[in-house]
Amino acid sequence: MSMQKETKSTDYFTPSRQKELTKKRLFSSVASSNTNVEQKLITEMMSNSSPCPEARRKGVRIYSPLEIQKAKGYEKLRLAFCNEIAEKAAADGLSKTEISGVCDFEWRLRKSLLIRDNADGLSSPSVSKNIERMESDTRKVRECARLVSKARDENKHVLADNLEKIELFKHFSELKKSQDAAIKACKRAEEKLDKSMENADKDLEELEEEEINECIQEVKRKKHEFNFQ
Repeated sequence: MSMQKETKSTDYFTPSRQKELTKKRLFSSVASSNTNVEQKLITEMMSNSSPCPEARRKGVRIYSPLEIQKAKGYEKLRLAFCNEIAEKAAADGLSKTEISGVCDFEWRLRKSLLIRDNADGLSSPSVSKNIERMESDTRKVRECARLVSKARDENKHVLADNLEKIELFKHFSELKKSQDAAIKACKRAEEKLDKSMENADKDLEELEEEEINECIQEVKRKKHEFNFQ
């Protein structure tokens, strides 16, 4: 993937766009809200045959209820989330290209929260290690984005461009990798947990069978002892 294509996802740090984002800071507030919002978004988007009118007017790709319904796992959440962000960004006056960048950026941050929530209750050194790595990369992305914004505000556009194209690009790429690794670690831990529970159920069944047999033998002994007919 070329640098030019990758930086498209973060090119919303232009002076005009940063002015809008600084003024309202709509998107990060959405990305840090309670994770239960995903199910609400999915329900709303699937119940609306023509969602996101503002984004559609700007030619932004909006995912249909059928696409959301057919999607699996994090992809289902991403489609509903990006629809929501795209509509808010369009209503806030951002262009089609800017909206694409905002959706990509905010979803990446949101995904870190979802992965971390999914990892809760999974006792695994691999999960812990990969979640820590992912959260570290997430903090680096947030901090670098803050520095880019600060440089734009101070009209230090050369510095902002360098930070965006080199540092932010690097941290964004690392975050994608660490998120993938964390998801894989969680999946392995879940499979291991499921297998352990399955084995526990089998052990319980075998134990119950043994107890039943012992009871039968005890009854037989008592019957013989008291000469029951």
